[in-house]
Amino acid sequence: MRYGHVFPRRAFAPGLCSAVAMILTTTGSVAAVECGGVLTGDERLDEDLICTTDPALTLSGGRLDLRGHTVICDGTIEGVVLDGDGAQVLNGAVTGCQFAVLVEGAGNHLVTDVTASVQDPVLDDEEGAEGLRVSSDGNRLVRNRVLLGGTNAIRINGAGNHVVGNTVSGSERGIRIDGIENDVADNVIAGVGEGIEVRGASNRIRRNQIAGALDQGIELRGAGNRVDANLAVDAVGDGISIFSNDNLIRDNGAFSNGDDGIIVVETFGNNQIVSNRALGNGTDLTDQNLDCDDNVWANNTFGSADPDDCID
Repeated sequence: MRYGHVFPRRAFAPGLCSAVAMILTTTGSVAAVECGGVLTGDERLDEDLICTTDPALTLSGGRLDLRGHTVICDGTIEGVVLDGDGAQVLNGAVTGCQFAVLVEGAGNHLVTDVTASVQDPVLDDEEGAEGLRVSSDGNRLVRNRVLLGGTNAIRINGAGNHVVGNTVSGSERGIRIDGIENDVADNVIAGVGEGIEVRGASNRIRRNQIAGALDQGIELRGAGNRVDANLAVDAVGDGISIFSNDNLIRDNGAFSNGDDGIIVVETFGNNQIVSNRALGNGTDLTDQNLDCDDNVWANNTFGSADPDDCID
């Protein structure tokens, strides 16, 4: 005896198939990422992309896992653009562009574990190529590698950004900071013209390692910055040079630099240079202001100083 009503299985098939197709399309599991796309969801690359579109890809609040693949610009300017709020790109490479990754929009984006190399027609502060360029606030650049960075391997124009644990080489300048209140920490910089240049105010530069700069390790041109526990070694020029006021330079190491280990340039004052170690430089500690003016030098370890009566 049979109980109940047995429904034909094919009665559910068309609606079920449509629902599954809709779900897969929405989650990005069916539609492949294509050059020129604007991504808003959770997407991934399944193969390298060679793009002639400009930009190659745009993330509008979406997340793109490159999964070890590479986005390659073919004669175009912009690689991956992060727009909107809270976009993420991770785990792969962007190469061949004039600007590899541009972090724009409302901010709060994440760029992590990305390797960037650029195609650089000229080395120029305004028009040259840049590996990672940030033009918004509250972003995080974490554990990226910029192997060929053009004019600036990393450039920060916004506020409240975190640039942490990146590796930089092959650029005119390792990191340039034009914005305010950014945190730049634990980065390793080598094979550059200049290590870190700070033009903005109230930034914190800490625990970075800069080796073999062809010019200067760290250059301060903005006021009120804090420079803690960095290592600047083997620069052709100065280890740390100060062209601004009201900075704190503390617990840094400056060794074997061709010119000065740490220098405050004439007419700039109210800086505190304390508890640093500077040895084996052309001159270890230098203040070009008469009697150090209102700069405070205290508890530093050094072998040579100019002048030697107001530097401690």
